[in-house]
Amino acid sequence: MTKKFATLAMTTMLIGASAPSPGAGTATEAAPQLLVIDPFDLPIVSADRVDGRLIANFSVQLRDAGAMDRARDDLPQIRARLLSAAMDFNHLHGSALTPPDAELLSKSLNRTETLDMPEVVRVLIVELRSSPI
Repeated sequence: MTKKFATLAMTTMLIGASAPSPGAGTATEAAPQLLVIDPFDLPIVSADRVDGRLIANFSVQLRDAGAMDRARDDLPQIRARLLSAAMDFNHLHGSALTPPDAELLSKSLNRTETLDMPEVVRVLIVELRSSPI
């Protein structure tokens, strides 16, 4: 129950951060543009069998509203690149018995070549957990 609440609270904070605050009208005070990506549910495979699953949920922070519009058009490509990075991470570091290393995944996701989009500020990890099956 606590994990669900923590995930809900983090998601609410991220969504709330993308809404403009009252009185914010200048370009320097512009709220971050966050593109929410549907979660990934990946199998953790060990010794030719599925041992668990990795749940990964991301948001992409973009530079401005124009970048947000372009990113929405490129959503399938963005999602495919994030899925590829998450699968590589899962293959190399996934374990059903230990928590996933969010810092390591964040470094991988935020390399320039992962999304290869100059308008992306960074990829945020909203939820990352593993569990045995």
